Amino acid sequence: MMAAVFFAYAVGHLALFLAALTRLVRFRTLATLPLVIVTLGLVYDNVMIALGSSIGAGEQLQQLSVPRYFLHAMATPLLMLAALGLVQRSGATWSRSPAAIFLLSALVLGMIATGFWSDMIMLHMEPETEDGLLTYTNVNSVPIAPIVTVAVLIAAGVVLWRRGGGPWLLAGALAQLAVTFAADLMSFAGNLGELALLAGMVWSDWRLAPSTRQRPEA
Repeated sequence: MMAAVFFAYAVGHLALFLAALTRLVRFRTLATLPLVIVTLGLVYDNVMIALGSSIGAGEQLQQLSVPRYFLHAMATPLLMLAALGLVQRSGATWSRSPAAIFLLSALVLGMIATGFWSDMIMLHMEPETEDGLLTYTNVNSVPIAPIVTVAVLIAAGVVLWRRGGGPWLLAGALAQLAVTFAADLMSFAGNLGELALLAGMVWSDWRLAPSTRQRPEA
């Protein structure tokens, strides 16, 4: 039953990946690229969670789980750049300043380094079974990068909402924050929050079509 839920999440992220990829090809907006990368990574993430029990505990599942942590570490902070692109398209002049772009880029690089240290250098996986799902969990994971990323996305969502860009980014980021507290009670909660967050970002990306007169995004 729970495997079917995660397969459904994978299908949802696949639909978001195709939507983001179509958007990227059509408008060539650089800030859409993180959405393409992250949604594709989450397709893999959810498929591996769904298939874990079928594969069984052992070296094969352990090795197949490593890319899950690599993608989370390297790709999740890139969502901050996607959010910056959305804020820029809303017309917020300050978001195009060299200082804003430099500071956010430095934060993104810092969070990628933090995630790489936590989920790759310190990676130590142990099998865990919950609700009939078998996964390999990183017992040394320190979720600093995801927390910082969600905080930045909430702030960007507020700016976007106030500037008439819609509440979808804010709603998705708040949903991700809310389900974090339920993740210990329901194994599927965190992944549901990811789906809500990416849906909000991809929808916002589609609604805020770039003007031909705009300068290239960060």
